[in-house]
Amino acid sequence: MTYVVLDDLSTFGGVDGAVVAVLTEAGLAEVEACSDFKAVDICSKEHVEALVTLDELLDAYNQVHGTDL
Repeated sequence: MTYVVLDDLSTFGGVDGAVVAVLTEAGLAEVEACSDFKAVDICSKEHVEALVTLDELLDAYNQVHGTDL
């Protein structure tokens, strides 16, 4: 099982399908205005510059480090 640990050390499990989103200024403004990521249209180039799944990040890490996480 993959866990995500946030900067405040809170832990979330079951992150299948989770993504890291790189927001535009407009996307960040939407999150700040609503205090909720659900306000951001993740398919909109106006709000999101890039999306990377945690699985993709782990695959890249494994390729670089020769591991199988």
